[in-house]
Amino acid sequence: MTDQDTHTTIDRLTERYFAGLTSLEEERTLRCLLSRDGSIEHSPQRATMAYTAMMRRQSSRPHTALRRAMSIAAATATAVGLTYAALTFGAADSECYAMIDNRMIDDRAAVTAMVEATLGEVAAARDDMQASVASQLNEINLQL
Repeated sequence: MTDQDTHTTIDRLTERYFAGLTSLEEERTLRCLLSRDGSIEHSPQRATMAYTAMMRRQSSRPHTALRRAMSIAAATATAVGLTYAALTFGAADSECYAMIDNRMIDDRAAVTAMVEATLGEVAAARDDMQASVASQLNEINLQL
């Protein structure tokens, strides 16, 4: 490829890039061509590609919202676990009750069943979240 062809290709791909029309392969080609091209006229494009590559690396960390959701799930699991422990190993049967939906439930077996069901839901949500995080990380790795 001659220098003129390289410049033409860079200009065409840059135009498509800023219009949001490039594929991942075209973006890789553009980055490769810009890294080999030392001309001053393409300095702004090199700077833009370097900046987006840097931002892509920074954004590959788990998102704050995802961390927040995981923290909430962990806090919920801890609270449910402590409640379960208190109900299971706590006071005598006559003192065992739980307030659920503004109703007092004093049947130990019913409360234990509800706590176990909630723990199962938390575990399922954790598994779904882990699968989602793994999927997102795989997508990010494929884009790099």
